[in-house]
Amino acid sequence: MNSGNIKLVASTKTAPRKFSVPREATSITQLNTLSGKYESVALSSYTKSTETKTFGSDEVTYYVYTYSGDAEGSVTVNVKF
Repeated sequence: MNSGNIKLVASTKTAPRKFSVPREATSITQLNTLSGKYESVALSSYTKSTETKTFGSDEVTYYVYTYSGDAEGSVTVNVKF
């Protein structure tokens, strides 16, 4: 299983935060800055879509996750796939 940390900027209803990864996420955790520990986030908190990115002559499908919750400050998430 692979994972990676991503720092995301604050979100609003009109400008939700989003990130894209080259594989489908199996779980997302979010850093609680008070405890210093990662906490589970429901995948349903993000709307999943896909986009194609081209690298040279190779096309790669990326999974785009767009936060669908209320406005929040910046966060660090850990995405596992």
